[in-house]
Amino acid sequence: MKDRNLGFRTQALILISLLLLLANIVLGMILMSQAKTALKTQIHDRMLDIARTAASMIDGDAYEKITQNNTEAKEYRTVYDTLSTFLNHTTVKYIYGIRKNDDGTFIFTIDPAPANAAVFGEAVQINDALLKAAGGTSAVTEEPYEDDYGRFYTAYCPIYNSSAKIVGFVAADCDAEWYDNQISRVGFTILAGCIMSLLIGAVIVLIATSRLRRRFRELNDEMRELAVDVNTFTRTVTGVAPPEEKPSDATDITITEMERRSYDEIRELGTQIRNMREDLQAHIDKVSALAYKDALTGVKSKLSYVEEESKLNLMIQEGAIHEFAVAAFDINGLKLMNDTRGHQAGDALICAASAMICEHYAHSPVFRTGGDEFAVVIKGRDFAERQKILDAFDQQVEQNLREGRVVVSAGMSDFIPGHDNTFQDVFDRADAMMYKRKNQLKSMGAVMRE
Repeated sequence: MKDRNLGFRTQALILISLLLLLANIVLGMILMSQAKTALKTQIHDRMLDIARTAASMIDGDAYEKITQNNTEAKEYRTVYDTLSTFLNHTTVKYIYGIRKNDDGTFIFTIDPAPANAAVFGEAVQINDALLKAAGGTSAVTEEPYEDDYGRFYTAYCPIYNSSAKIVGFVAADCDAEWYDNQISRVGFTILAGCIMSLLIGAVIVLIATSRLRRRFRELNDEMRELAVDVNTFTRTVTGVAPPEEKPSDATDITITEMERRSYDEIRELGTQIRNMREDLQAHIDKVSALAYKDALTGVKSKLSYVEEESKLNLMIQEGAIHEFAVAAFDINGLKLMNDTRGHQAGDALICAASAMICEHYAHSPVFRTGGDEFAVVIKGRDFAERQKILDAFDQQVEQNLREGRVVVSAGMSDFIPGHDNTFQDVFDRADAMMYKRKNQLKSMGAVMRE
């Protein structure tokens, strides 16, 4: 009878072990799928951040002037240097410019790769992500593609000129082998975690708890290695070193064997994963902010302006907005300042103009849309007092003119429901008023841009 009871307990143990195994297999598959999706999204976001930041730093008007036969032109060198900076300081394999032809084909323009660079005018392989970017939305290829230069995943971001027209694209290539290895590594790590958790359950039933902790320590070591790899990846992409990880209390103090048995290594593992995700999110936020913030003045960038215009156009089409105004600004004498006193003095003039605009339009978004051009979308409290604010701004400009300080021409126009079909209609009137003001300031002795 005793032997039969022992056999029954053994069978129950086997059944429980099989159920644990099945549960861990299912859980492992779910976790691997979710982890791969999450890391894939993070890598795609990093690639898009790099492409967007590079595109926002390229002057679209200058990019339009680039030709195959004039590689020594200032416009060509400026774009080349910008792309080289991103190539040398990020993990992308290649980063280069693309242009769309009138016949719908795409060609390479500027490729700063030190070796095996694409030739200006060479055809670019068309894919869904590139076509999506041609429609105005940045995108990353979902599947790798192969061309003469290798096998890649690629992020595409449009380049806009001063008229908010797409004049080209920045493409950032990520080596498909490196990409797939990162995805596989996460899957293998999660799989190892599930296998080890299964072993933990078996060890709890069959053997001493000391062997359980050994397996968890191994898992923690793997997670620490993964954390180092993720930190290296984010540091390379963002150029910002993650904060030093402080050792946990468990490694700082000497503990007794009884304390070692009660130490919660599962909680430590969860804390490591949570800290790793928080660090990644912080770097994601920092890179995203770079793309939407003008580096010189701190106001919103040209990319942010283009997205604001798209959002307002949609609201106009849907009849969801009824009142806003646009103010257009242009700095007088910036070219003369750059030519006579250097670009450092010119940058100071731009910053002074930006500060003056922000001071008056404290409750509305301010955008730098070009070298010496700014725009403000006036809403809320500023909209109610828009004429008063503009009058105060113009009075300060005239005072600045008398005192030899920064002079900025400004023009404003209201959105007219039922008349204006797009945001550009409102901006064009504001721009015309700005030029009228510029001529008025010229008659008062202001220096023009040209």
